[in-house]
Amino acid sequence: MQTPFAHGVVIQIRDLLNEGARAHKKTFRIFGVLKEYNSLRQRAVLEHAGARLDLDTRFLGPVALLVDHMYQFIGECEFNQGLLFLPRVFRPFDSVDIDQYLRVIQIRSQFLQQTYGSA
Repeated sequence: MQTPFAHGVVIQIRDLLNEGARAHKKTFRIFGVLKEYNSLRQRAVLEHAGARLDLDTRFLGPVALLVDHMYQFIGECEFNQGLLFLPRVFRPFDSVDIDQYLRVIQIRSQFLQQTYGSA
């Protein structure tokens, strides 16, 4: 069975911000520390390596996200005078070794580039 949404390209926040309007309507997997969360406004801010990304959490429903905890989100981007990420699912990421995770992503990208010519 095919789902209506892609599985999401793993990307760091700074790289996603660099995509700008090219990221519009595309699906990504991002991670970072939740720096701000307002459940009533359905808004949040995620940060990693000094880069910050605004999130619209309306598709997550009523969830209890904890500020200063690490999360991974999968969702789509909207670009309208700036980038806004709309996550559909999330998972806690506090127990993940981020340096090792980033290393694996880099190795995977190199393998895909060498094998298929695209990452």
